[in-house]
Amino acid sequence: MSLTTEQHPMTEVEYASIGGSCCPYCKSTQIAGGSVDVNAGGAYQEVSCGACDKEWTDTYALTGYQET
Repeated sequence: MSLTTEQHPMTEVEYASIGGSCCPYCKSTQIAGGSVDVNAGGAYQEVSCGACDKEWTDTYALTGYQET
């Protein structure tokens, strides 16, 4: 599946606001992520879409901590 001229990928803000629950390109929920790589203050995960074959990297930021 490819984007038509009427379709545009989500912005980073739009994608983050839905929690990354669908493909930012075709909006399919057929997404799969690999392992999460953690660095100081952030984390990264390679993600792909089974519907449109697009690939991207989800980025995560440290927002706080909880005592355990």
